[in-house]
Amino acid sequence: MGCGDQCGGSSVDRAFLRWLEGRIGTEDFHKIAGCRSEEVKYTSLEKRAATMLQQFTSGPKAGFTGTESYIMPLPFPLSRIEDDESRGISDGEITVTP
Repeated sequence: MGCGDQCGGSSVDRAFLRWLEGRIGTEDFHKIAGCRSEEVKYTSLEKRAATMLQQFTSGPKAGFTGTESYIMPLPFPLSRIEDDESRGISDGEITVTP
């Protein structure tokens, strides 16, 4: 039975949010999360950030093989970011690489 301690899975979630902030930039991350990744409170996660985390959990995290890339839609207003190959952004989506 769980005791409320942080487990490996939640560490992966936090690492994803740090990765996402690093990839899209702090200003854009703040638009969907309302704060920096290290300040995220999971009990009150902004809806857009929560949706991205849920998509990550059911896609890249659940099916991680170490070799596949995944494409995730960016929530509004990030879905309007211009294509940027260096950030892995194209057509309102971001690529998550192994």
